[in-house]
Amino acid sequence: MSWRFPILREEAGHICDVNMLNENIRPFNDEISGFLNEHNFAVNAHTSNTNLEHGAVIRIVSVSQAVDPAMGQSNPPPTATPADGFKVPTSGEWETVSITDATYETDDTICHIITSFQVQPSLPGGASEKYGIQFAIAIDGIILNETITGSVDKEIDVAGEGYSDSTFADPMVVEAIEPVAAGQHRFALKARMVPNQAYNQFTNLDYYMILNREMIVLELW
Repeated sequence: MSWRFPILREEAGHICDVNMLNENIRPFNDEISGFLNEHNFAVNAHTSNTNLEHGAVIRIVSVSQAVDPAMGQSNPPPTATPADGFKVPTSGEWETVSITDATYETDDTICHIITSFQVQPSLPGGASEKYGIQFAIAIDGIILNETITGSVDKEIDVAGEGYSDSTFADPMVVEAIEPVAAGQHRFALKARMVPNQAYNQFTNLDYYMILNREMIVLELW
């Protein structure tokens, strides 16, 4: 295979754009496929994908957890903790959201980390604004500050430091593009609860649940 260089070089802090990713992947894909595409093959002409080694074009690692939040019930319990959901502690410390972390060997490259999940407060539909929640992406246990949700400053955020929610299974996405050195790395989604401007004390009924969740790491060459 001839040398191919990225058309658009992603850098840490750049806005993630699907067109940019496609432009970088297309030259590799075209050469490997002999510049053939879906217009050159009959339907079901290929029934096996073993001819191309896994990870030959782009390496993708993903982990996910499906959760049934019992939505659709006539009267869902306000403090429900569905099976396989992750309950964010009220300690105020960053905690790794279960099933959203992966450890594997990478090359000296740039990684695109994408996390998507559903957030539900302990009192959905009620007065949950007295506390907030923050999310961030971490690599090897180090929080990427640019990915922290919220203002991180109670003085300029009327809801306190973090995002405050009172809806059922609100969807959220946190992502980042970050260079990594060759070696083993751990990628994870972190979460913590934070009080509002009045520093209200948490009770046993104050918590957030992380429901359906997924993390995808694309190793870009």
